[in-house]
Amino acid sequence: MKIKKIKAAFIPYYKDQVLVALSSNPMFGGPHFALCKGQIDEGETVEQAAIREAEEELGLRQSNLAGPVKHLGNFSTFGYILSVYFAEVKDPDAFNLPCWEIAETKWMTWQEFRSVGREQHRPIVDSFFQQLT
Repeated sequence: MKIKKIKAAFIPYYKDQVLVALSSNPMFGGPHFALCKGQIDEGETVEQAAIREAEEELGLRQSNLAGPVKHLGNFSTFGYILSVYFAEVKDPDAFNLPCWEIAETKWMTWQEFRSVGREQHRPIVDSFFQQLT
């Protein structure tokens, strides 16, 4: 059983860039890059779900995390709450291949995401970068 009112998202970052994904299905985000996110499975914490989604959608290797996973906050979007976590990575190239749901992953600066990222995720990425500075 999946919890429907809260979804989990994860932002891996390296220096001044975040890793985002382009869905292979145009129904999910259209032509825009977006944060990796998904449902919380029964028995998972929200943080565990966020990391699992990053493993599946971005190819994150937990051994590549440079520091602790931190909670950015909860954001109201798409009629649900998106609970967002983030962590710095050691090596931006040390990722596995993403799952079939993802057409492409890309490292983006704040300015790049603001111009081509999914509109609903822009305030979240804004908040993330504001916290870093």
